[in-house]
Amino acid sequence: MELLSVTSRDVPTAWLEEEKELTTLLKDPPSPEETVNGRRYRQSLNALHALVVLRLLELEKVKMAGTGYKMRKRIAKALQARSKSLKNAITQYNEAAPALGWPLLTWQEVV
Repeated sequence: MELLSVTSRDVPTAWLEEEKELTTLLKDPPSPEETVNGRRYRQSLNALHALVVLRLLELEKVKMAGTGYKMRKRIAKALQARSKSLKNAITQYNEAAPALGWPLLTWQEVV
């Protein structure tokens, strides 16, 4: 069985020296800490984004014409629960952001 060898001729053009990002990553790969911190940051940011969108949709439901009193009460309870989870998501974001140099968020900035 013959083993394949990689030479400079076999490297696709996308991997040439002109690609600065790629060559930087190849020469200096991120440390495991940077990778973990980046993953935590992205996960917390995605969770925060999803909760903000859900909150906006629920606020929109409250303002809809034809929404009855009972439904508005249910939506208000859901908004209270969503507020608690949103505060927790902001806390998680604020724990992950400084490791990558991103600014901290406050409740007023998000809402």
